[in-house]
Amino acid sequence: MTRTPFRNAVAVLVCAVALASCKTGDMSQSLIGAASVVPTLDVTHARQRKLGDAAAVHVLKMSLISDDDALVTHLNGILAKLVKVSGATPDYTYRLHVLDDDQVNAFTPGGGHIFLTTRLIGALATEGQVAAVIAHELAHVTEGHVVRGMRDKAGIEALTDLSATAVGLNSKLTRAVYDYSVLAAVNGHGRSFETKADELGLETMVKAGYDPGEMLKVFEALRALYGDRSELANFFHGSHPTNAKRIEALKDMIAERYGDMDRSSLVRDTAAYRTLTAKHIN
Repeated sequence: MTRTPFRNAVAVLVCAVALASCKTGDMSQSLIGAASVVPTLDVTHARQRKLGDAAAVHVLKMSLISDDDALVTHLNGILAKLVKVSGATPDYTYRLHVLDDDQVNAFTPGGGHIFLTTRLIGALATEGQVAAVIAHELAHVTEGHVVRGMRDKAGIEALTDLSATAVGLNSKLTRAVYDYSVLAAVNGHGRSFETKADELGLETMVKAGYDPGEMLKVFEALRALYGDRSELANFFHGSHPTNAKRIEALKDMIAERYGDMDRSSLVRDTAAYRTLTAKHIN
């Protein structure tokens, strides 16, 4: 099967960035289709793992995958450090996948899977910054934001039994998880979930030994790349808080939680990471 860049999958779902109603409509139809297979979504770890595994396989079938095994191994080492200190459930097998794509994106279908694009890696200057992104996505996993977000958007109530057939690779529910994950890569999980992931991600990266200032630099880099929506536009069309608001919120959190901390021994970057990512830097 010929794999297509992840951006093509995004384009099919999103239609155009300005058409928020188009994105919402597509997602609603996808979730309605899922509801026709399973009347409710279950938030138990076992169910989330099955859904995440199936959706991850679907992403991998539809995408170009990086063949940089050394980099992928290093990034999975970062993920393992973050998982160890995060209190994440042992019910999942945590794995980070790298998509060879020129869109700046990171997302999770839940169940322990996290996806980053090579363009995102190239846009981030340090290991600490990529650790911040991974920690943010890990928070979406640990908080069950994919299933909770789908349930909220579709008006589906938990809990019910989810049969093995319902989570088959070709099921409507698996497609809905995939669609939701791709959309969230562009439009966020919702402002409250994004804020929660920022908070928990910051806490996790510091526990793992990374400097919290590196998360702040991620959003400064994104603002430099893409600017920022006006607050009015973001209110009507955006699921993320604006980059400016996230930067200010992170500054406050870092000052409040880590203002008195000696951060001299915390990791900002490593020589190994610089070497492994050199070819991805634009």
